[in-house]
Amino acid sequence: MSSLSSSESLEVDGVGSLLRLGSISATNASSRKRLATPCATRTDDRFDRLLVGGMVWTIVGAVASRGAILVASLILARLLGRETFGELGVIESSVGMFAILANMGLSLTSTKFVAKYRRVDPARAGRVMGLCCAFAAGSAAVLSIAVFMAAPWLAGATLGAPHLAGALRWATVILALSSINGALTGALIGFQAFRDLAKVNLIAGALTIPMLTGAASAGGLHGAVLGLIAVQALSTIVLAVAVRRVTRAGGAAITLRGSWAERGLLASFSLPALVNSSLRSPVNWLCIAMLVNRPGGYAEMGLLHAVNPWFLLLMFLPGQLANVYFPMFEDALARGRRDEVRRLMWKSMQLNFLVCAALAAAVAVWAEGVLAWYGPGYGEGTWVLRVSVLTGLVIAVQQPLSAYLVSMANMWLVTACSVAWAAAFIAASYGLLSYGALGVAGARLVGYAVYAVVVAAIAMPKLKGAACGAGTQGLAPRAGAA
Repeated sequence: MSSLSSSESLEVDGVGSLLRLGSISATNASSRKRLATPCATRTDDRFDRLLVGGMVWTIVGAVASRGAILVASLILARLLGRETFGELGVIESSVGMFAILANMGLSLTSTKFVAKYRRVDPARAGRVMGLCCAFAAGSAAVLSIAVFMAAPWLAGATLGAPHLAGALRWATVILALSSINGALTGALIGFQAFRDLAKVNLIAGALTIPMLTGAASAGGLHGAVLGLIAVQALSTIVLAVAVRRVTRAGGAAITLRGSWAERGLLASFSLPALVNSSLRSPVNWLCIAMLVNRPGGYAEMGLLHAVNPWFLLLMFLPGQLANVYFPMFEDALARGRRDEVRRLMWKSMQLNFLVCAALAAAVAVWAEGVLAWYGPGYGEGTWVLRVSVLTGLVIAVQQPLSAYLVSMANMWLVTACSVAWAAAFIAASYGLLSYGALGVAGARLVGYAVYAVVVAAIAMPKLKGAACGAGTQGLAPRAGAA
């Protein structure tokens, strides 16, 4: 399970209006630059409805699930105290790192190829989902057993906290469920079933606060870990039911029969996706390990863990919005509509900025008041919070460019960008470590700024090429991507 994050309250109608305004504005600007036809108008209207509708439902689900986690984190910070809350953050970060490895890039693989084949070849989409779910379950089982066995060494040798071994062992259940959850979520996103995914998030949000806070009140750190397990287990069950209904309705039921024939996708797409995603959590974990192994490190980690929900909110929102436009990229590229891809790119960047900038500014201005909610001892993290939400805004603006590179089947290029991010983040963390939590937050900003620059340098020339080839002259799907 990822680290705790959430958002301040957002009114759905207000968000919907904001998105519609951005969409209408971008569409009007585009229409002035080209000759409108009835066919083009109908396509644009459908395009805008899909984009706005998907984003509204995605934001509803995000606010529900992450809002509940934020409230739970506020309560847990008071129940557990700053140092124990920091220990919970380390356990979550450790599990998150291994969960990404267990998922093997299968969530993104499921999304990409389900979106590509669900209309033109539903049977193949079902085989892809079967392959992804089978490999996710198998890799989760193997890695969970490995982490369970290695927990004493991980807690003692790398985290400097041998007493966390038991909690780490319990947390391997979260690891296994997260991997399966990722593959199922990828399938729903590929079907563009954003309303169904929002309902799953609403249910998960309703369960989060009572389960986490009740378990932590009864059992402290170990109780909080058990609460996380319970929430993840019930969420996975609800998600599985939703996926079964959506896939059957779409005529692409998940099946293992013939799924091995799709194994080429694992080498051509899942492998680079795994390498890319595998960089993130280990690098974050390494920088956290450097922090907690300093004197007073767990108290500093408590500050960082208190701030992380707000950073992750700014990171989560554009990531969730990418779930809307990524399958739309796939659909447009499959139909050879470069003009749609370019138009969607600029709309997505504008909407990401509109959605995230206001929240980032509000949190930065009221940083002291926000941290006061966590209780005594957290007030010194004001600048840690401000730097973190600025980092989230940087991520939000560049996210559509990253999704575009993935849609172009350029996963190795995306991985190269992640390598640049990792090098910058680690180097900056080492250099700024004496500043504690603020140093790690600042290093994270440096890393993502480098990533944004590299992504823009690669993606922008490709978008200009798309502009020159706009229209029905298609961008044919690459042979290796299928």
